[in-house]
Amino acid sequence: MAYFGLSNPYIAKYLSDGNYTEGFKCGNAVSTSVTPAYNEGSVFGDNKQTEYLKEFKNAAVEAGVTSLPLIAKSVLFGHEINGNEEISNTEDAANYVGYGFISNEMIEGKRQYGACVLLKVLFAEGADSYATKGDSITFSTPTISGTAIAIDDGKWRKKKFFDTKKEADAYIEAILNITPKCETPVFSVDGGTYAEAQSVEISCATSGAKIYYTTDGLTPTESSTEYTGTPVSVSASKLLRAIAIKAGSANSDVASAEYTISG
Repeated sequence: MAYFGLSNPYIAKYLSDGNYTEGFKCGNAVSTSVTPAYNEGSVFGDNKQTEYLKEFKNAAVEAGVTSLPLIAKSVLFGHEINGNEEISNTEDAANYVGYGFISNEMIEGKRQYGACVLLKVLFAEGADSYATKGDSITFSTPTISGTAIAIDDGKWRKKKFFDTKKEADAYIEAILNITPKCETPVFSVDGGTYAEAQSVEISCATSGAKIYYTTDGLTPTESSTEYTGTPVSVSASKLLRAIAIKAGSANSDVASAEYTISG
């Protein structure tokens, strides 16, 4: 088979009863490597090998992503998150997590989506690298390394192939107990300064999600004004915020755009 793509890294905290909690999608995948290690032993008799045994020991895991959301620092490494502030303490302890990702593979000439879940992984924080901008722009992306081990029944990895990415996502989300999250609403007009009033349409890529918005800067909820397709008239300076909500799914992140009408 041939590999030609990687997407959708997922992480969820592993619990002692074998379940998962606090799951989330972790940025966009850049790279992932999984390298199993084995314990091996041989028995010799009459000048020849009579027995050979090879057992899974663990697997070295390296994951590169475009960004690590703040929740990752809490779930992965036990750091305290206070709003937009991350607080690292000398007594913080990393948590075991389930780690899932989707690979794009060609199998007998057919494109397949391989949904892979490492059931119990302990990651360590990588180095933060910073540099001043020179003649060229260089992006530094986070990389975390860890070790995958087997759970109590001996399993350490699950992988299944699907015809669609949506099915692969659902497989990983089901194993890691992740509730699908609505996509963040999108405004048809970017925030900024305008000489005249603007008509702003709001959309969401999640089918069946309802959009609620506010124009007074408050965080929108299900009790806020529902967007029904009529563009929001912005005739004076205001902060427009919107959220998408769907039964059975986690609420979206809040989208915000600030408009200044100078005319």
